[in-house]
Amino acid sequence: MMWWFHRKGPSGFSGASTAEEVTAGVDGQGLVAVITGASSGMGLETARVLALRGVHVVMAVRNVAAGLAVKESIVAKIPGARVDVLELDLSSMASVRRFASEFDSLNLPVNILILYWYQIKTPSPRPSQSAVVQICRLCLMWWFYRKGPSGFSVASTAEEVTAGVNGRGLVAVITGASSGIGLETARVLALRGVHVIMAVRNVSAGLAAKEAIVAKIPGATVDVLELDLSFMASVRRFASEFSSLNLPLNILILNDFISYGQSKLANILHSNELSRILKEEGVNISANAVHPGAIATKLFRNRTIVSALLNSIGRIICKSVEQGAATTCYVAMHRQMKAISGKYFTNCNITCPSSQALDAELAKKLWQFSLQTVSS
Repeated sequence: MMWWFHRKGPSGFSGASTAEEVTAGVDGQGLVAVITGASSGMGLETARVLALRGVHVVMAVRNVAAGLAVKESIVAKIPGARVDVLELDLSSMASVRRFASEFDSLNLPVNILILYWYQIKTPSPRPSQSAVVQICRLCLMWWFYRKGPSGFSVASTAEEVTAGVNGRGLVAVITGASSGIGLETARVLALRGVHVIMAVRNVSAGLAAKEAIVAKIPGATVDVLELDLSFMASVRRFASEFSSLNLPLNILILNDFISYGQSKLANILHSNELSRILKEEGVNISANAVHPGAIATKLFRNRTIVSALLNSIGRIICKSVEQGAATTCYVAMHRQMKAISGKYFTNCNITCPSSQALDAELAKKLWQFSLQTVSS
């Protein structure tokens, strides 16, 4: 948020710039500004800064006594400041006409007219910190629940995006399935009738997860196999064990992260190249890449600062595990995904990744490197 707040636009200023900063070096001598609501808040600060820059300020206020007090404080801090106070209640046309007559009698031009008028019928307390937080939450909630072309949003859960889907006869291999998004993905796919193969580094944790799934979903078909993607020996052993099961591989979901940032890019490149090869060979198999979003899982438990941030603001900006697994399950099983391949998905919708992720030559190089690595 601070980065966005301080990011400068074409003007050279940002959301963090002040009135004094944006008017630095400006000479307002000879100008006249009429400012409504100038006895407090933004109106008062506007009046002060314009007076500081040499502008003749006419404060149009409902409470003349308050206006005069503000005028005294401005003149005290800015010797030579020219400030007048006139009564004006914009909710009364009689007051507007009276103000116009009084202003006309001053024989001044109107170079700047600034309207800070807020008519509130009922008393309103000063916004508290909790009120500001509530407003921020409302804005975030609007974004969070806004649906994309698929009919789903960031807030959609894995169960919601797979509702009505029949996964009977399908087999899914899911890595990192003993916890977090991998576990939720395995649970939901099992719920939809998919035969789930949990590929995990910690077999005991995987077996415990399997028991929990089967206990909640009677008839769920779940197997647990050991797989450590950081060792080729483990990969080959897993491949041999999976082959011995004599099962097809309909869905492959990778939820393991070795080098987080690079692996994200590599996943997309690999998916794109695989999709290209499959299409070229006329094989009816889809390959797509998925970004689950920001989820407050244990991924950053060894990174104290990040973990602290997630613990403090995670409830506002992060998805739940259920929501984090949604896009994966959507891409794996939803009927809208038929014949869609080589795409990148976030929040259950197609998204355009970085230009690097769309580099076809880089994808081919990574594919060839991967082939050399696994065959060595």
